[in-house]
Amino acid sequence: MRDGALPLLFAPLEATPLALGQNVKLVVQTREQLKGVQLPASSIVKNSANESIVWLHDSAQVFRAVPVTPIPVDGKTVLVTQLKAGSRVVTQGATLINQIR
Repeated sequence: MRDGALPLLFAPLEATPLALGQNVKLVVQTREQLKGVQLPASSIVKNSANESIVWLHDSAQVFRAVPVTPIPVDGKTVLVTQLKAGSRVVTQGATLINQIR
């Protein structure tokens, strides 16, 4: 570890148009297994305290904000361990519900 980071040396399989000093985001597959609910990244929004939340649909026109810690799976999905299986999570229009509060 150097300055809280682990330096890695890697070589991409295909040529990619990157500039020197450009930041890149890598997703690394590990053998660690986690249990949780896989959601689209678009269902994660920020509340007024800048916490990551998802909106749960409790009943007709009743939505409840639940704070979560998203773990990126790939560029489009995240894993959330704080939710129970079968929870009705808003996956489309979460930003619109977030504006109403």
